[in-house]
Amino acid sequence: MTKAQPTDGNTETAMHRGKYLAMSAPWRWGVAVQAVVGFCLGCTEPGRDPVLLGVSPAAAYNNREISLVVSGAGFRPRLALSASSGELSDQSWSGFSLAFVPSAGGPPVPLTEVQQTSESTLTATAPRLLDKNVYAMTLTDSRGHRVELPAAFESLGPDVTPPTLRLLSPLTTDVFSETVTTFAFTVDDPSGPLALNVRIDGAPSTDPLEPPRSFLCPLPCSFDRQMPRLEDDQSFMTYTVMATPFDGAGNSKDVAFSFRVVHRPVVEHLSPTSGSVTGGVSVVIRGAWLPAEGQVFFDGLALLPAGGEHTPDGTTIRGWTPPHAPGPVRVTLKSASGTLDLPAFSFLPAPLIKTAVPPTLPTTGCHILRLIGNDLPMHASWFMGHDSEDRVLINGVTLDPSGLLASLCVGTRWGAGPVSLFLESDSAGSTRLDGAFSFEPDDPQNVTAAPECPCP
Repeated sequence: MTKAQPTDGNTETAMHRGKYLAMSAPWRWGVAVQAVVGFCLGCTEPGRDPVLLGVSPAAAYNNREISLVVSGAGFRPRLALSASSGELSDQSWSGFSLAFVPSAGGPPVPLTEVQQTSESTLTATAPRLLDKNVYAMTLTDSRGHRVELPAAFESLGPDVTPPTLRLLSPLTTDVFSETVTTFAFTVDDPSGPLALNVRIDGAPSTDPLEPPRSFLCPLPCSFDRQMPRLEDDQSFMTYTVMATPFDGAGNSKDVAFSFRVVHRPVVEHLSPTSGSVTGGVSVVIRGAWLPAEGQVFFDGLALLPAGGEHTPDGTTIRGWTPPHAPGPVRVTLKSASGTLDLPAFSFLPAPLIKTAVPPTLPTTGCHILRLIGNDLPMHASWFMGHDSEDRVLINGVTLDPSGLLASLCVGTRWGAGPVSLFLESDSAGSTRLDGAFSFEPDDPQNVTAAPECPCP
């Protein structure tokens, strides 16, 4: 059994003194802890040096300060431990320094407003009028680690290139007279556009209502203008819009856009307004100021041939319809001036004769024959005969509005044998039913003098 070791007075006194110090002076321990922790937080850890990966933008003009985003890894902030609260605080605002080092030699250019946004991102500002050169970037963190990224940024020098102005609307060089036209522009420039000055010349010599005018147009720029009126003896008028964009570097360039104001086409007549799905229906469009290069489309399908044939006086367009599915379609006239809607057109399904009732008729007397089919047109010519060579026109055919039933009177002595039916329609097309019905010989014993029959 081990005995307790005796202590002398000095030892005991030292123990009591240590206990007193621990209880009566906690601030001394805080100072000691802060010193130890603060020292460790700044220690260098192997393999944890920061890494620079890139700078955005990688190139810029120097007409003004440049906001930069620096990407990398291991951007660890400087931390401090509060003696009173024991909390750690982020002092990243003072933990990093960045600089550009010119590749052609010269002193480093420090970057300002360096801020940490994450462990992989810093932001900074490069000074205005940075010499035209290629620069490496250096980073020094709070622990004194220094890394460099070669050829990280290029200063392009001053921006002396005027901004690029693009016309968005109208997309054609011809615009209709007496219509509202939307003009729209956009400006492309790395220095950033500031303003766009627009001057409209119009046609002051012929249109006193549209004198030259100038105004500032905010970007993106869009404005509407009523096009001037043309006299009947004028074929067109020139309308000019002059625009001057200014960029952030003070560069500018006048750009002129010229348009032709032309007569708006007038369509007075489209005939017919319906036709067969098989196409090939002759169509005539009459009006005024019909553009010579204009093309007629049926739901995107061109009138044949090549959108239609024009008369030199601009009053008539002729052509043949393309094949199309049944139903109404949008008809448009497209030209350099734009698109004009014409009267609607309907493609009719092809008619079909299914059967005739009754299937047989005597060769004498008048008889009602009923035809059953699909999409039988209201306006059509009906024929009957043994073949297409000896067929005759049938008058007085009545048609049910449903297009499923037609009735006709048959009375001519055709002689025994089958008879075919023929239907022809300008709008719906043509069809036939071979051997639709048959005439059967009369019983000689029952033949009497029949009255004159008015049916064919």
